[in-house]
Amino acid sequence: MDYAILVEGQMDCISVFAAGFQNVIASSGTAFTELQARLLGRFSKKIVVNFDPDTAGARATERTLALLVEEEFQIQVLTLDPGFDPDLFIRRKGKDAYAAALKNSQRYFDYLIERARAQFPVRSAEGKVKAVNYLLPHIQRVPSRIVRDELAHEIAQKLGIDSAVLRQELKHAATSRSSATLKLPSSRRSPMRKKSSSGRWHLARRCRVRKSISLPVTARRKNSIPHARPNLPSEMRACMLGWLRNR
Repeated sequence: MDYAILVEGQMDCISVFAAGFQNVIASSGTAFTELQARLLGRFSKKIVVNFDPDTAGARATERTLALLVEEEFQIQVLTLDPGFDPDLFIRRKGKDAYAAALKNSQRYFDYLIERARAQFPVRSAEGKVKAVNYLLPHIQRVPSRIVRDELAHEIAQKLGIDSAVLRQELKHAATSRSSATLKLPSSRRSPMRKKSSSGRWHLARRCRVRKSISLPVTARRKNSIPHARPNLPSEMRACMLGWLRNR
């Protein structure tokens, strides 16, 4: 066989091996590492990830896919019935059923799209944005630009998003210096300045200070930061100056 089966636990590995699938390895837990991915790549670049179908296994699958994509593996994901890990599946249903399940394993991005649709209802614009933000880190790890473009087209179709709009948003997120997430449109923005109960203004967003700042009278007259506080952080100094300008 020219592919590897990746399972979580040692008992899973033993059961799959005993069933005749000797191309199986275990990550010995959910913490699959970059070193393991590189070592595996020496033997085969094709892999079927078959972690447990519980919440921890699903999260481990996502982390493992991220590492495997960066190493340019050809990846399939096998998701067994709820409550069945590979060991229990083979003991209850037999090796033929497991062989059939392997043949029906799905492409890794189809698995991720299904996960996105299950977590975020895509009937609303908000749900579509959250689903895309969930998929975005996985798209950006794909080395090939051509593959990324194809993935964007598939995502647009399955999430009900215009393909051109999605490509534009993905391109903007990739070139942005800020965190690579799409933002929901908002009609309300928090003000840069906020008035306190005493009638004094302070920079609420920049300073993140909810109370007005009291300074000595000498500092107010000179419109400068008092010399007794030379080690104030630069952000606090800027906030204090902003307070003085609005006196």
